[in-house]
Amino acid sequence: MKRTTTQNPNLMSDLQPARRLRPWFKQMASLALAATALLTAANSPAAQLTWDAGNTNNGATIDAASGSWNTDTTTNRNWNTGSGNTNWTQTSTTVGLNGAIFAGANAAAGTYQVSLDGSQIAVTNLAINANGYAFSGSTLYLIANTILSVADGKSVTFNNLVTGPNSTINWRLGAGGAASSMTLLGNFTSGQFAAGSTNGSTLMLGGGGASSGGVFTINANVTQTNGTWANTATWQVGRPGASIQPDAGKVAFPGVFTLDGSSATLNLSAQMQISRNGGSGTVIIKNGTANLTAASANS
Repeated sequence: MKRTTTQNPNLMSDLQPARRLRPWFKQMASLALAATALLTAANSPAAQLTWDAGNTNNGATIDAASGSWNTDTTTNRNWNTGSGNTNWTQTSTTVGLNGAIFAGANAAAGTYQVSLDGSQIAVTNLAINANGYAFSGSTLYLIANTILSVADGKSVTFNNLVTGPNSTINWRLGAGGAASSMTLLGNFTSGQFAAGSTNGSTLMLGGGGASSGGVFTINANVTQTNGTWANTATWQVGRPGASIQPDAGKVAFPGVFTLDGSSATLNLSAQMQISRNGGSGTVIIKNGTANLTAASANS
């Protein structure tokens, strides 16, 4: 017996708009997936790369050595991902994608010469975990909320310009063990820099000049030996809570600034604060010139 099927024209007319909507739904779904991917990428943590200029072909092994830090994607593969080597990448000279770790065998000061020999380098964070590193060349740009840390008992020298946006940039020296030190022989400009330590670590400022348009906080031992430091915003020594403190709360947030150099000049033209909010701050003028034209002073 032959079976016949009768289609309801009214039902078919009801289904046709739904069929026409299917491509639209597919398109919207694709757009939603693309948006999700973009949001995921935007919120992904920065990659942590380790300097590995000594041998770029031995997997995860770190070999510290002198070398160039630039964005060359063809020959410069001085960075280790944890499994192999890659090149340095960044969105722009002010938008960093990666954090930089400098580790390896300890060596005498200046053994590992890292030359920024291209455009300005932007980093999300920077860690010095071994002795022997010295930086020179192009400007090092520390993005907002960057932590530049120097591990216990380690020392580092920066001969180049260090700068950043008008946002907090933390220089964290030591974390409770042997004192560390950072020497800045280049200049620093802009940014709201904050030097913090809990173990007597030292920041030496020996460059030709420095200017800071943002708040500068000293919660460590900071000594200026050369150049002119012109600070046009709040300059504060011993201010708890104003910088990231390793082992915060274990000490009374000591901050000591010493001016000690025949050609060193300190110009303060805004607010000066010493020992605020229960902090411990000391300013020592040994040698040099201090011009205090601050609008107000608090302690």
